[in-house]
Amino acid sequence: MNKTKLCECGCGKPTIRILKNNKKLGRVKGEYNRFLRFHHLKILKKSEDHKKKIGLGNFKIGRILRRGYIYIYIKKHPYSIKYGVTRYVPEHRLIMEKHIGRYLKPTEVVHHIDGNTKNNIISNLILFPNQASHSKLHYILNNINKINKLKGGVNNGKNIS
Repeated sequence: MNKTKLCECGCGKPTIRILKNNKKLGRVKGEYNRFLRFHHLKILKKSEDHKKKIGLGNFKIGRILRRGYIYIYIKKHPYSIKYGVTRYVPEHRLIMEKHIGRYLKPTEVVHHIDGNTKNNIISNLILFPNQASHSKLHYILNNINKINKLKGGVNNGKNIS
């Protein structure tokens, strides 16, 4: 008995069997594909249209976490980043802007002293004029950590970041 599975895009056509295992894609040999080739794009297009219709899709207004950083919803900000159809600004940049009393330039970099990107207290933030000066700090800190490891851990095994 040959059970076939229909394409999940809604076209009603039968899909083909998977010939090889592929752990990356989560495919198991002998099972049926969920979609015919390129039919998953129809589903993606529908979900994008749906996000536009309802306004936000999966994005919540307020605070979101992306790539380890907290982003705050700001309606009008000159350097906001678009996620979905909503615009967000990294919280650490907003805190630094409030502290110095002006918008940060796109080239300016805010560094977290303790390395915790969610710790956005002003005493934990340093402003650098550009990425080059920020990279120099990391270069120096990495060299200090290497020297301490060679000496046998002057900092009691704790890394400086």
